[in-house]
Amino acid sequence: MENKTTNIIGMAIKLAIIVPILILGLSVMFSGVHVENSAPEVVEEFREGGLLTSTTMFSFVAIGLCAFLVLAFFVVLLVTQPKKAIKSILGIILVGVLYVILNAIGTADTNESLRLAEDVQVEQNVIDSSTAGIWTAAITLIVGIAAILLGPVINLVRKN
Repeated sequence: MENKTTNIIGMAIKLAIIVPILILGLSVMFSGVHVENSAPEVVEEFREGGLLTSTTMFSFVAIGLCAFLVLAFFVVLLVTQPKKAIKSILGIILVGVLYVILNAIGTADTNESLRLAEDVQVEQNVIDSSTAGIWTAAITLIVGIAAILLGPVINLVRKN
């Protein structure tokens, strides 16, 4: 019973974080403002608007909450199941190495190609690290989805 309760609590936490971010993210995506095709005044109004600001702030809060939950998870896992905790930590180290490699590769994006506002110019290393983070997240998601989809197939092959 305790495992079922834990799963329900975990699902509630995931939904409480994921659903608002999805709604806000889709709202930003479908707002009709496209940086490449919109007038500079429209883009500036969108940057200063409440939708993008609230999405950004909620994302920062969600990232902080997720970081806290991950740390709490590892503390509990280290106490209850040390072998699984060590495997999880090795996975995080592997993702960290991937990020460092992608950050070292860099990106072709610049302040101009991203059409950043004049007062929001950033250094190239910030753009490189942001791009590396996005690619790391994308690769991790693709590998995770592949593991979820291929897991049952691999289990069937192992049994036979």
